[in-house]
Amino acid sequence: MPKSFEKFSPIEKEKSPEQAKEEESLGLVREIEEIKERMAKEGETIEGYQEITKLLKQIEVLYGKPKVEWEKIEGLEKIFSKDFEEPIYSPSFSPTGDRIMVREGDTSLKIYDLKGKEVFSKYFEKGISWPSFSPTGDKIMVREGNNGLKIYDLKGNEILSKNFEEIIYYLSFSPTGDNNILVNEGTEGLRIYDLKGEEVFSKDFGKTIDYPSFSPSSREIMLREGLRRLKIYDLKGKKIFSKKFEETILDLTFSPTGDKIMLREGGNGLRICDPEGNEILSKDFEKNMDCPSFSPTGDKIMLREGTNDLKIYDLKGNEIFSKDFENPIYYPSFSPTGDKIMVREGNNGLRIYKIKGRKRK
Repeated sequence: MPKSFEKFSPIEKEKSPEQAKEEESLGLVREIEEIKERMAKEGETIEGYQEITKLLKQIEVLYGKPKVEWEKIEGLEKIFSKDFEEPIYSPSFSPTGDRIMVREGDTSLKIYDLKGKEVFSKYFEKGISWPSFSPTGDKIMVREGNNGLKIYDLKGNEILSKNFEEIIYYLSFSPTGDNNILVNEGTEGLRIYDLKGEEVFSKDFGKTIDYPSFSPSSREIMLREGLRRLKIYDLKGKKIFSKKFEETILDLTFSPTGDKIMLREGGNGLRICDPEGNEILSKDFEKNMDCPSFSPTGDKIMLREGTNDLKIYDLKGNEIFSKDFENPIYYPSFSPTGDKIMVREGNNGLRIYKIKGRKRK
């Protein structure tokens, strides 16, 4: 090339770390879409879903910190404390763990960073319930009134608005980020919709259903039918698991890997089984307990015992940490990385604690 032309040669600018990260993640998203298109033409396969799960974990690694597995939990250090003018409900971490969403009062939705700075606020004329982030953290879903499903981006722009004839009792995004939405319509109806509001699955049960949830792979749906029956269905509506308990079951949840199911039986019984019904843990508490949840690594269980006690157990039922609060606590939850715990204290207080202890190498 003549030297006179060299100074006009286009020089590719070096990508910033964020640009490189975005480019890599978009490539992974395109791979996921190609697998979905292939399965739409050739049929669904376990291998296809395993590929998608693997790619999603790669995206999670790009944007999030690795999950902490604790060998020993020694204490909690308060790193965030905020008292609101009105009662708060449904506090939750964003998927990346750097934002907190709460419903303040009946009509306000707020998002804060971990320094307490408000980064999003939206007022609703009707009361809202069950606010949740999408798995990618770029969307928010709420129930507005009793019958309205609404989805917004983080600028408050409406993405989807759908009104149902019957009351909707539960909403959730599919955990694999394919933008499907699970809806419990009426007392006996289960629906799945895409982001255009098109129905992709519908099943009506002969009994009241509660606690519907996707499995971590988004390939199955778990729910309570009646008061004592746990059931799992595939996305064609075929029953693949059923187990009846002696007492009323509540708070059904899958482990992060989907190989365990945890629930509360009666007011004080904690049960964990595998998807075939084999018992892994059965523990009865002296006090009533609620809000059981797995740690992000799936090897710990956190719950509220009584009204003021936060407890953490291993999968053998051994207590490994306990904290007694001055006021009643609600909604205890781990951060997505497992290094923090959030609770509502009293009606108006939001607290976040950093876990102190020895990490497993």
